[in-house]
Amino acid sequence: MQSIFIVLPMMIFIVIASLFITGAFNTHGKKDLHVRILPVALVAVAMGLTGVGLFGGFEQLAHIISSTFSRFVGTQSHGFGVFGASSMPGVSALSVALAMGAAAPASDELLTLKELAELDEPFAAETAELFASVRDHDFKTLSARCDDDFGIIDINPEGGSELIRTRAEWENWFTTLFKQLTAMQAKTDTFIAKYDAVNWGETGMSVVEFAQMLEVGGKTGRFNVIVTIVWKKVEDRWIEARWHSSLVSTELPEGFGT
Repeated sequence: MQSIFIVLPMMIFIVIASLFITGAFNTHGKKDLHVRILPVALVAVAMGLTGVGLFGGFEQLAHIISSTFSRFVGTQSHGFGVFGASSMPGVSALSVALAMGAAAPASDELLTLKELAELDEPFAAETAELFASVRDHDFKTLSARCDDDFGIIDINPEGGSELIRTRAEWENWFTTLFKQLTAMQAKTDTFIAKYDAVNWGETGMSVVEFAQMLEVGGKTGRFNVIVTIVWKKVEDRWIEARWHSSLVSTELPEGFGT
């Protein structure tokens, strides 16, 4: 309750001050839109900075406002049934979601494998090599880059998860996959939406969000995937030790695969 008595007066003061200054300018016949908006904006900025100073920084001020709004929504929810607070995101959660959305790369900013390989990031070149090996059906290069101590989880043709636990299963999976794609006269390519990685010295990890393109019969389907890759260092060479991928969504044209 204390935050309500702090924030509400501040907000009321901003509104009253804004209306007063706007009215003062109108009284003198200055009705230009820019003239009226400028003082309002200055007052709002000044009060905002004052609030930041009083409450210990922007995050603290935002937390107070968020808490006040959440309590207000929660109080109102008891009388509106399906419009209760449980069905509405909190201000802080919404802010995080918006921030993440703003930081995420747009679909038209996808990186090619060549561009990925040129990034100054851990395992970027090795990751690009993995994807290129699958695209080119290059089993030898792919096999030399992968150890998969704990097996892999890949995506099967039905869009589900394929659990591969042993090296023999791994080799059978990719040789069979390459044969199927060749028989279908299918073409594949990979474009990177987001790449993050960390190098811990002898081990490391990368998380890759990518669009897997599959062209069959003149139609191209897009499979949006996220994969976690665990890397280990073997004689100054980085080897994939674990691959775990999940299908996020698909974008398939009408008649794809028929």
